[in-house]
Amino acid sequence: MLATAAAAVLLHWAAVWIFPAAGMDETLLLSAVFPEAYGYTAKSGSPPHYGAFTPDHQGEPSILGAVFRSTEVADVPGGYAGPVPLLVGLTADGTITGLRLLEHNETPVYVTGVESPEFLRQFVGRKVTDPLRLEEDIDGVTRATVTATAVTEGVRLSVREVGRKVMGLALPPDRDAPPVLPWPSLTALLLLCVLATATLKGRARRLRWVPFVLGLALLGYRQGIYISTMTAANILLWRWPPPQEHLFWYALVLFVLFCAVAWRNVYCARMCPFGALQELLHLLLPPGLRSTPDEEKSARNLRFVFLWLVAMAVFLFGRVEAANYEPFSTAFDFKGGTLRWILLGTVLVFAAVRHRFWCRYFCPTGVWLQLLGRMRARNPFD
Repeated sequence: MLATAAAAVLLHWAAVWIFPAAGMDETLLLSAVFPEAYGYTAKSGSPPHYGAFTPDHQGEPSILGAVFRSTEVADVPGGYAGPVPLLVGLTADGTITGLRLLEHNETPVYVTGVESPEFLRQFVGRKVTDPLRLEEDIDGVTRATVTATAVTEGVRLSVREVGRKVMGLALPPDRDAPPVLPWPSLTALLLLCVLATATLKGRARRLRWVPFVLGLALLGYRQGIYISTMTAANILLWRWPPPQEHLFWYALVLFVLFCAVAWRNVYCARMCPFGALQELLHLLLPPGLRSTPDEEKSARNLRFVFLWLVAMAVFLFGRVEAANYEPFSTAFDFKGGTLRWILLGTVLVFAAVRHRFWCRYFCPTGVWLQLLGRMRARNPFD
């Protein structure tokens, strides 16, 4: 199973290299982002753009504005998995007429809210002189901060560039706010890492609930950033968020991977917010069902099967959303359809009577973290 999973990953990268994905035909969306136009000229100029025109009273084309791809006209920030190009329409007086997302590699669960008409409609009718800042005059999307920021900044920077160079508009200089490091959240993460490692040995074991509760609050409900099979899939697909905007994610992932390879699986043992949620539910009821050694062995094998199925779906068939079958996003982000809510409810009911029900039988995250542990020849800390 490990050999075929590794082969699927290699086959995926070979296919990406040999058969690059074809880009979306943006000309089919011109009327969607600039519906007032009668027709459109060929792409030209600097920066490159389509001219949107309508006939005047003599039948000659009268230019109304321009349609352009954001990534071609400005140096815009990337999303979680790379560039998030947009097709944007802009009138001659600097009014946004519409926009559409083009081809991108963002994970579907992260981009659902950003692609929604409700989010994109906020830009229509805005002027190039408007702030166009997330959470300032553009409402954000819960748990899609990186992608939503990439879209918002992509629109803001590109319309100002086209407004200056194509429309000839006089715009004040764009003063970017200096980046602010998330010191409070990074400090809380550091405290969580220290408590998680400290409570794995000696008398400190009795304090195991402290990192669990902190992990549930910080990773689960405050940041919405946790380790999952989607994390592993994104790493292997080379879909990493911008470091300067996602330091918390890098700090968490590097700590968890280092511990898994050099010492032990600290994340599952003390930090996992979904594990903490199951443990809390299990405390509410008297001791429930207990598993036999044979059941434990079968459970371990079952989790390997789930991990293998996810690897095949993601890397062999290109179904990245399969890596998101875990109920984490529903539990912490409150996202998902009816089936996902039924799955979460079923798991939590069984977790109340069987200790760590999901972790024991279905969780592939714990499996791949344990597999990383096999890379160490011996444990120098034990």
